[in-house]
Order: sequence, then C-alpha cells, then structure tokens
Amino acid sequence: MTTESGTRDSVRRWKDDEVRRVGVAVCTAELTAVGYTYCLQAQRLLDVLNKGLDDGAARSQASVRVVVGKDFIPLTEARIVFRTGEQRYVASTNIRKSSILFVAEISGGQPEATSVRDLLKVTKKPVATEVHVPPYHLSGRMHAEIWEQLVDHLESHDRFLPLTDVAVMPKLVNVESKFDFVAVNKDRVVYIGEPSAASSEAPPVVAKPRKKRSGLRRLTDIRPDKGS
Repeated sequence: MTTESGTRDSVRRWKDDEVRRVGVAVCTAELTAVGYTYCLQAQRLLDVLNKGLDDGAARSQASVRVVVGKDFIPLTEARIVFRTGEQRYVASTNIRKSSILFVAEISGGQPEATSVRDLLKVTKKPVATEVHVPPYHLSGRMHAEIWEQLVDHLESHDRFLPLTDVAVMPKLVNVESKFDFVAVNKDRVVYIGEPSAASSEAPPVVAKPRKKRSGLRRLTDIRPDKGS
C-alpha cells in the first residue's frame, strides 16, 4: 500500500515498510464500515485518528509537514453494513472523521516497539466509564490518568477519546460488539460519566399500598363449585 498526500509543489508517498495495516470497525449513525486503515510504525490508532499520518518530520524541500488522514480516515477492503442490514463491499473508501461516532480496533492498532508500549502502561486502576453517543451506548474503562484530566481532554484539540474493554449497545448489525479498544468522537458524545454502584444492582422493590377490601372477592379467592 502506498499512501499519497501532497501540495501543488510536492507529493509525499508513504512506503509499505513505513506503515502497518490496522483492522477497524468505523461506526457512524447510518452505517458501520469494517476494513483496514493505516498507521505509521511508531503510531497508535488513537494518534492517527487525532493527528493523521504524521511523524512530525518535514515532508518537502520547503520543510512543510504534510499530514495524511487529517479530516478523513481511509479504509481499504471494506465491508459497509448499513443499519437496515444491507451490505456493500468496496476496495477503498474515505469516511469523514466529523461524522464518526467511534472507531473500534480489531487488530494491529498498537505499535510493536516496547518503548512505546511502556508509555501506555498505567499504575492506577482504570475507571469504569459509560459513554452515550446516540444511538449507541458504550460501557468500558478509561485510564485513571485520562479520567482525572477528563475536563482538559474534552476541551483539548484532540477529537477522539480512548476506551478499553468496551461493550456496544445496541449490538452492531453483523459485526462484533465487544472490543479491546475504542476511540470515541467527543464531538458526538451526549454524556460521559462513571456509573454508580447501584446501577449494576437490581432495582429496589417498592411495596405498593394495600387497598381496602371491598365486597368483591378476588379471582384467587373464588373456589370452584363442587357441583360443576
């Protein structure tokens, strides 16, 4: 695969050995597209969604940084599943990031470099998190550091927030609905919060006030006539 981007004066082509293929499910309000997108070898899927294919280096003789995938996420070998159940297969397509509800990683979303993986490690227990992005409700976990700085993340320029161990409801049509990692478009979030302990328990039984008995007997009090 060769990814191409450029200006009128220069063109940048990413070589096959500079990128790796990542299996994803991209969900909008109208459809879910399952296919492959691309990351640079040292990038996470979250980095590409927020910044595009950009390693911070100059990509032309004029030292102008050329970023691929800034406003659209490219997909290849994609199966598009509409909410009606209709399916369509395309060799390649591009989905506007502003229309995306969330992107779920299926395979290959994290770099192989150990040093980068070490940066992802956290010392605090992840926080259970609920995110509502109509018409979907996501239940997962957010790293404690990110949770503690959630206000800053919501106000930052980054468009996507990370969740792990995610379950999607209602279930996606003809697509797996549980994922190890999901990036949520914060611009499409209605609410995000930590579920209360009571939400996982059965609702309390409220006793109904007893009514005074009238002269009418209940059906359960009526015995069958022995003569019938």
